[in-house]
Amino acid sequence: MNGRCFQVWQISAGWFKGCIADAQTKILFDNSWMTNFPDDLMLAILCALGKLPDERNKTVFYTELEPARAKWALSADDETLSVHVTVYEDDSPTAEVLSDQTAVFDKNIFLRDFTAEMDDVLQRFGLLGYRSEWDAEFPLSLYLKIRDLAAGQQTVSCDDEVPAADNMGVEAVRSDFAAERRLLDSI
Repeated sequence: MNGRCFQVWQISAGWFKGCIADAQTKILFDNSWMTNFPDDLMLAILCALGKLPDERNKTVFYTELEPARAKWALSADDETLSVHVTVYEDDSPTAEVLSDQTAVFDKNIFLRDFTAEMDDVLQRFGLLGYRSEWDAEFPLSLYLKIRDLAAGQQTVSCDDEVPAADNMGVEAVRSDFAAERRLLDSI
């Protein structure tokens, strides 16, 4: 055990296993390939922290535990990030609740531990190895934004735009790929 509040124990054959724990609560997860847990979690973290546009707000998501199903709900205030996980017996509307847990973290400590753990995942598996085991791409753009926030920086954003002349007459948002590469190089 590495003492981090977010830990990934195993990624193998479409299963993503680990735990998330504060001083009082330890929430185990064992999510199947049927939903994209890492992508959904990173998106929810960024949405809870207010770092993605409202139209992409997704602070609640579901994971499949086969046959059980878990509902994850994230929220944040100025200092803390809360993770509430309710595990249901199955995905039926009348499913019995098997567990209902909430863990609350200092936002900065959670971001530090989360990025350190995901750095370890990348070092352990690599991008192609991760895809081979999880059967989905590593959510690199979301991860880089979280890593940027954890470092107390604001270098990764979509504040720029692609001019209409460079995109067949339609303006589009863009991020600074050089800044993103610098973050990648620091892993």
